Amino acid sequence: MPASGACLVSSVPNTGKKRCLVKSGYLDIIFRSICAAEGWTLIESQIMPNHVHLFISSKPQASVIEMVKN
Repeated sequence: MPASGACLVSSVPNTGKKRCLVKSGYLDIIFRSICAAEGWTLIESQIMPNHVHLFISSKPQASVIEMVKN
């Protein structure tokens, strides 16, 4: 895993903002491991260069706020 603040990129345009493009396969592995550790199921994910969509299944007792914090 890269050091804090490190980006896994080949080239990133300088936009002046602290953003980095991360390889989608790497993010998918991270999201799936977090879901497995928390007892959730990652049903589908769409990883774009600047945002992510996750469709996660959890037990009804799970709070959405707590899921987002994790």
